[in-house]
Amino acid sequence: MRVAQQFRPDVTLFLASPEPLTRELATELWCRRRELFGLPTHSSPTVVLVLDSPGGDIHAAYLLARLYRTHASKLTVVVPRFAKSAATLICLAADEIVMTRIAELGPLDPLQCKPGETKFTPVLDEYLALEALTKGTLRTLDTFMPLLIARTGGMSARELLSPVSQFVATLFAPVYAQVNPLDQGTRMRLLEVSKQYCERVLRWCGRSPDVDVAQRLAMGYPSHDFVIDCEELQALRLPARLATPEEEDCLEYWVAQSGRVSFVTRVLTVIEAAEQETAATEEYSAGDCAQNLSEEGEQGV
Repeated sequence: MRVAQQFRPDVTLFLASPEPLTRELATELWCRRRELFGLPTHSSPTVVLVLDSPGGDIHAAYLLARLYRTHASKLTVVVPRFAKSAATLICLAADEIVMTRIAELGPLDPLQCKPGETKFTPVLDEYLALEALTKGTLRTLDTFMPLLIARTGGMSARELLSPVSQFVATLFAPVYAQVNPLDQGTRMRLLEVSKQYCERVLRWCGRSPDVDVAQRLAMGYPSHDFVIDCEELQALRLPARLATPEEEDCLEYWVAQSGRVSFVTRVLTVIEAAEQETAATEEYSAGDCAQNLSEEGEQGV
């Protein structure tokens, strides 16, 4: 069962690779837009995008979401396995998100690689660490104030505020000394970028959900790898649904062919390549079998 047959769009696309999304990819797809979207045959096609990506550059994801949204009268994004991190932003541009039972999206909090390092770390980790430090400082102040009021025979909070504040500041000074204000400002800007892109994409689709989806996706989950499944998307009032058994069978076929898929292509390219390979294999097997029979016959003679 084929993706194109199952979902019946004008255009079905694959965007699948373990490599990250890049601005170069966005440029490539824009240059190939007539080929990919069947232009000018379909001036405003219905598009199914089969998306399988670990994410990448959030700016590139925004440009890709805009490209798909511009050329599709209706956009369905199908996620067989994962559309993590920045790839989640592309899903938000869809009129419908179809997911298998093992499919997952992810938070939009960006990753950052510090100078001299090779490992990317979630920006949100350090942002939340500073937030926890701030809350810890205030909790310490709130703990000491009533304790000292009780033990000093009724000194007023006004009298105690200055010495207690100085004590708490001295207590936490070594920790705050490790915080670089410029780094912290960079992290806050990166989080704001993800949030604003998310808000823009949702506006394109005319959505104004009850919950602050952009805030939730950018800063509301405990880790970058957190699984956002279909039920969670539905709780955010996003147009997500589970794939039907027939659609899952169709996607299982796609997953089996995914090793042959270039980064982005029309679905028919993949189907035709798979069928040609299958036909060639069957032809080779038949010829090999005939040769073996011939050799056995000669040996028998």
